[in-house]
Amino acid sequence: MSIKHLEDLTYNEFRTILETEWHVSEKIDGSFFIFGKDEYGFYATKKGFQKLRKVSDWPDTCWSSDFKQAHEVAHDFYLEYIKDKINDNFQIEAEIVGSSRHNTIVYTLEENTKYLVITNSSIDCLHVDNGKAGGTYRYPLLNFNSIMEETYSPDGIDIQKAYKETQWSIIFPSQIISVFSRVYIGGVLKNYISLFESYFNNYSGILDLTYKQVYNTKLNKRPDYIEKGNWTPEVRARIKEERELVNNDFLELKLMFKRKVTKSLSQYMKTTFMPVSMIEGYVVRAGNVVFKITNKEGFTKANMYTHFLKYMLVGDPVKKKHSFLSRTKHWSQEDRLSRLEVLRQRFLKHHKKLKKNFENVSANSHVTPGSTIISYSSPDMFQRALNLFAEVRKRIIDGW
Repeated sequence: MSIKHLEDLTYNEFRTILETEWHVSEKIDGSFFIFGKDEYGFYATKKGFQKLRKVSDWPDTCWSSDFKQAHEVAHDFYLEYIKDKINDNFQIEAEIVGSSRHNTIVYTLEENTKYLVITNSSIDCLHVDNGKAGGTYRYPLLNFNSIMEETYSPDGIDIQKAYKETQWSIIFPSQIISVFSRVYIGGVLKNYISLFESYFNNYSGILDLTYKQVYNTKLNKRPDYIEKGNWTPEVRARIKEERELVNNDFLELKLMFKRKVTKSLSQYMKTTFMPVSMIEGYVVRAGNVVFKITNKEGFTKANMYTHFLKYMLVGDPVKKKHSFLSRTKHWSQEDRLSRLEVLRQRFLKHHKKLKKNFENVSANSHVTPGSTIISYSSPDMFQRALNLFAEVRKRIIDGW
């Protein structure tokens, strides 16, 4: 699910969040997972547009191991907590966190412990009275301990299965209940309502238009507040130029607001995975507006680095044609496998160097979790890389 960044909100959306109470949750850097009741009243999960009712419906691959386990755990939760409380075609959104370094953010997880973090936790059937008047909490809804199947590659070539005792916990993320947003960030919201209104009510110098009108004017249709005789190419050109300046000012206003509100939230919000986990950011529901507060530029760069190998071999959602699999599609199987092996050997060599550098640096200074130096030297990311090489190899052999 794609959630807007705070700095991408429109005029009307930004005004709404300034005037509405907030429900704030920690943004979890996991794998998006949907479960619930389908249109026929049966339990089901979803991956993209595909509906899966049974664990066996999931593909037998390394990447699907966590999803298959989550399918089983969520089914137990569904039967115990929500089956009789929800209507048909009702979906619950969650994030799978299967290891300390599931994606880019580093979390504090015990070995063989995984989490299903329910992210649309404001829905009524999932309301939990934690015995407090408000504030932040983490409430385990279900703990599930069992011997579960893992699919993995020990070397980047072969794919194997193992059975491990694994504990899953279904939880809410750390959050602040809506009504208490007034206490935590009320002052910030009040100050920025005044600043926001003061700026957009100023006159631009173009036909007595306010900055609000300049911002909202669409150049392909004359608005009611501009007379027909004034709707000239010269005026439209001036509005276009002025609107760019207004957009830049509005972005700066939103960034100032973001810095202020992040500082306030960080004083009250505790990370879901205590005690020293990083935090990706916050997801905020304010009325009908849902947005996220993150280090947009920094996290995007770190995320691209973390997933570089995946994008190189398989491709990203936008540039699949540039991936190894796409570029070599017309090669012989022998040539493709030979080239893949060269890449695997280079990766292993690179990983050893990264791991050695990381050990040297961490022995002498503090290394911030999530910095690029540990991206592929962390055990979780290294295992994921081996799984990726093995699965690409299998695809080639299967004739993909």
